[in-house]
Amino acid sequence: MGERALAACPVADGTSTTFEWYTAQWAATREAVRDVFDQSSDALSRYDWQYQRREEWSTMIDTLDYLQFEALYRISCSGVQVYLPLWLGFGPDDRTAPSTGTLLETHSETEFELVREQSQRLKTTLGKAVEAEAISPDAARNILLSVLSSRLCQYPN
Repeated sequence: MGERALAACPVADGTSTTFEWYTAQWAATREAVRDVFDQSSDALSRYDWQYQRREEWSTMIDTLDYLQFEALYRISCSGVQVYLPLWLGFGPDDRTAPSTGTLLETHSETEFELVREQSQRLKTTLGKAVEAEAISPDAARNILLSVLSSRLCQYPN
């Protein structure tokens, strides 16, 4: 897939909920995330962003394919917020629901990498338990959300 990222830029129409949405390949690399947190002036401008559509924040997040993106940047006048999209599926049956996910808020490159590592490790462990039928996918999802609850910014449906 290539370290795909999603960026949300507010529409200058006076609302705080409508955004222009863009995607870019390679904009979720370790270097890209580091540059955003370092507030490098060209942090996101060097990537080939492709316009997707104008959409309300909540609508886009509710329909986001959490399997497709590795970073989400919410751009505002005060800076850029960086989120780690986390797919909440377990097992092959869940792959039919790529919009079952949440956003994990991060505040530094180190935190972003740590959260990514920890969530992947936890998902792997829980996935093995689901595969062994020791717990259900719903129970695994609840455990994952419970462990990561302090970082959740967008609660799943």
